[in-house]
Amino acid sequence: MKAGPAEHFVGLSINRDRPNKTLHLSSPSYIEKVLAKFNMTECNPVRIPAEPSLRLSRDMEPADVETTAKMRSIPYRQVIGSLMYAAITFRPDITYAVNQLARFCENPGESHWSAAKKVLKYLASTRRFGLQFTGAGIDIDTLSAFSDADYAGDTDTRRSTSGFVFMLNQGAITWSSRRQNCVALSTMESEYIAASDSSREAVWLRRLTAQIGAVQKSPTNLYCDNKSAIAITHNPEHHSRSKHIDVKYHFLRDQQSNGTINISHVSSESQLADIFTKPLSSNRFCILRSQLGVVEAPITGSRF
Repeated sequence: MKAGPAEHFVGLSINRDRPNKTLHLSSPSYIEKVLAKFNMTECNPVRIPAEPSLRLSRDMEPADVETTAKMRSIPYRQVIGSLMYAAITFRPDITYAVNQLARFCENPGESHWSAAKKVLKYLASTRRFGLQFTGAGIDIDTLSAFSDADYAGDTDTRRSTSGFVFMLNQGAITWSSRRQNCVALSTMESEYIAASDSSREAVWLRRLTAQIGAVQKSPTNLYCDNKSAIAITHNPEHHSRSKHIDVKYHFLRDQQSNGTINISHVSSESQLADIFTKPLSSNRFCILRSQLGVVEAPITGSRF
């Protein structure tokens, strides 16, 4: 048995720059295989994975037998499965788009297929992008989190979309974009539910980091851009605006009071989780993508 520097692990390419204390995870070979599998190698690249003006819905599903039969021959499910792997491992920037597309696997329409191909085109233009972490700075091994919600963003059910991201050493380590399980009655409620989901993730991550030697000695900062949700978290007394919220979501208050998290306000412009709740303009998307630590991998002589 021979041990040496790790350059690849479960399909991920690992690039280290020890003098600058950076580590980059990417998988350009996987993206190239996916593009080749679905005949998208020579596609025209795009800058964003989802159009800001497009909201996918069931109204876009096939309305006649001929279109339904045509869509059955298209590998929609296979594309979504391939994209899902990239979204949950090293490309958080496509998570929202893939989450939306996955809702229509049972009966996708032509608009859904076009949106799926747009994600492939985006990956074609950013195939060398991946997650970068750095050991430089003052907040080494310190968790921080961002939580956001897009109120009533689902046009079919009018449910909101929750998004969160946890950052460690200036890179995203876990993230989520999902439709909430209930219909929120206000922006405050949707943000409160999203923050509660984030607090549960915080508890698990704090235990995990403690097991690998990165004990969190202070409460994990959870940044939210809704002041009303923050106020209700800090105020455990009965409130007419929150009395109908399911008890399980008040787990957030408990974690705030026992010092596990510290929910704080952040401006909408600095809300990193915004990228997981809605399609964004090109400029806004690229700024948040960079702040998540998703950047182009350095060129090396080896390839997986």
